[in-house]
Amino acid sequence: MNRTAFLVAAAILGLTAHDAALADEASESAVVTWDEITRTTTNVVNDPITYPTGTSEIYVEIGTFEKDAQTPLHQHPVPIVVYMLEGELEVRVDGADPHRMLPGQAFVEPQDRNMQAFNVADGPSKVLVITMGAEGQPVTLDPQ
Repeated sequence: MNRTAFLVAAAILGLTAHDAALADEASESAVVTWDEITRTTTNVVNDPITYPTGTSEIYVEIGTFEKDAQTPLHQHPVPIVVYMLEGELEVRVDGADPHRMLPGQAFVEPQDRNMQAFNVADGPSKVLVITMGAEGQPVTLDPQ
């Protein structure tokens, strides 16, 4: 084996051994726990969740509602999961009772129903939003 090939092989073995050692250290010194927030087959108003056809597209965003802010009246044709980070929102859906959402709670927004979200906190409210749509298709529509 020539000197260059030997050095490359030694470097690869060294890096691999180092990565394995790091993995062993991490598994012995730290624990990962998972706390389920929600598991559901229905949205916040108990309608079944349906998925769009086409090439799946998931995106994640954080929304901040200033004090007294609200979304316009709208609909979603796709499943959207909302996780409350800060503040308090009231979700109003046509034909359903209002739902109050607090930090640490998650809900699936209704599909194909008019809805609005209102910040009812004394300050800003913040949400993590996960949208499960299809490439090139709208995820928010005007009210019907």
